[in-house]
Amino acid sequence: VMELTRGLVKMQVVGSPPTGGPGGADGGRQTTLFFVEERELFGEAALFDTGRRRECAVAVEDSQVVFLPKGVLVSMLQEHAVLA
Repeated sequence: VMELTRGLVKMQVVGSPPTGGPGGADGGRQTTLFFVEERELFGEAALFDTGRRRECAVAVEDSQVVFLPKGVLVSMLQEHAVLA
């Protein structure tokens, strides 16, 4: 899980690689899902689903994030149930 402490991040889904060479059927399209603003968390889906992801985070402007490793986050939630 990450917290955006400065900047703006765009969450997007990247389509499958273009088929049929350049200009293929889907063209490798990117679809914007939402924007992450300062002080918001993102990446929490990875806590519950360890499979491969098609979503990615792209900094729209100069940004800074704080990364909370899964183990640290789980410990915090166990010790401080009010956070859950």
